[in-house]
This record gives sequence, C-alpha cells and structure tokens, in this order.
Amino acid sequence: MKINTILIKIDSTPEYRLREIMKPYIDTPGNYKNERRDYHGVQDYMESNMGKEDFNRLLMWIKKNPKQVKLLFKRKSYTK
Repeated sequence: MKINTILIKIDSTPEYRLREIMKPYIDTPGNYKNERRDYHGVQDYMESNMGKEDFNRLLMWIKKNPKQVKLLFKRKSYTK
C-alpha cells in the first residue's frame, strides 16, 4: 500500500478512531481535503502541519504497525 494512501486515510479518520488504533497516539492535522491546493501533496501537508520530528514518528509508526494500519481501512461495526 502506498504511503500517500495511508496518510490520506489517517487524515480522514476521526480522532477517536485513531486513538483506538494508534498506540501511542500521534496527533495529525486532519484537514487535507480542504487545504490540498496549498501543498505539494499529502506528505508536504502532513510534514508542514506536524513538524518534521512528529511526521517522522508517524512514518515509523506506519512501518512498524502494518496490522494497525490495515484496521484504518476496515469499517468498524458499532453495537449498543
């Protein structure tokens, strides 16, 4: 799976869902869809809004946690 696809999915996932999946949680900006014209792709957007160090932590989390990354692409079933 391409990194840009994963970053876009992370960006569009609600924070509460990211907190369930991402341990430890890394705060991400979450507005790429509306601001993409101002950047040279999702990686530029994320790095610009997170800072280089946090962006690199996010990339490392993605590489080290392929099972959790796959959870981002699965629909969660809600039961009450």
